[in-house]
Amino acid sequence: IDRAGYGGSRQRGPLPRNSEQIAHETFQVLDTLGISEAVFVGHSFSGFNLRILERDHPSLFKGIVFVDMVNPNITERCDPTETYSVPLFKFGMMAVDSGIVRLAEAAGLLAGIAPVSRLPPDVQVEYRHNLFRPGYFRTYSDEFEVWGQSCAFVKSIAEEQKSLDFPVTVVVPTEGIYKDKMEFAQEIADLSTDGKVVTVTSDDADHVTILWDEIHSLTVTFEVVSMIAKVY
Repeated sequence: IDRAGYGGSRQRGPLPRNSEQIAHETFQVLDTLGISEAVFVGHSFSGFNLRILERDHPSLFKGIVFVDMVNPNITERCDPTETYSVPLFKFGMMAVDSGIVRLAEAAGLLAGIAPVSRLPPDVQVEYRHNLFRPGYFRTYSDEFEVWGQSCAFVKSIAEEQKSLDFPVTVVVPTEGIYKDKMEFAQEIADLSTDGKVVTVTSDDADHVTILWDEIHSLTVTFEVVSMIAKVY
């Protein structure tokens, strides 16, 4: 499911773009499609959103595969009263609005971005087209501004020590956000009595290489397919 403002979802979603709002929208999509249960996969910030979705709609869940999910116990931005900002997102909005990105594309500069060039050709085109849309960077900025709210929501769930009655797999790359903090990945796996941590040991495995590192992407695919086979 593409969150509002990303991928095939071109509309900027209603504010605030915190995990409670995003989880509500995710449920609306599932309900519209008639999906009453599923194995969910969440990378990074989507881990926050899935925790909220599970809190509100536990019967939907047959299992979760978290991929380098952010953990509220190790993020530095968990103050719900703060508004956070990333200059890169602001620059992205300015670059799109001013036409700089399209000029860079016309000059062939975007095609040479090393990680993007490792994606399949059709995916490369779609990935670069995201960079043309002001909403892409604006949505990133909207979500990050209220990151502290999303983090605080999930932290409150964790403090309740609620256990999950379905399998949980946490896939973590050696150079990801749990580098030198693997005990916090285990902390997420321990939310379930049927939880485990799977480490991706590729030298290229970090927080974002699920898109283009073969070992990373194959590991995630294997764990997702294995969980589906297990619960169904």
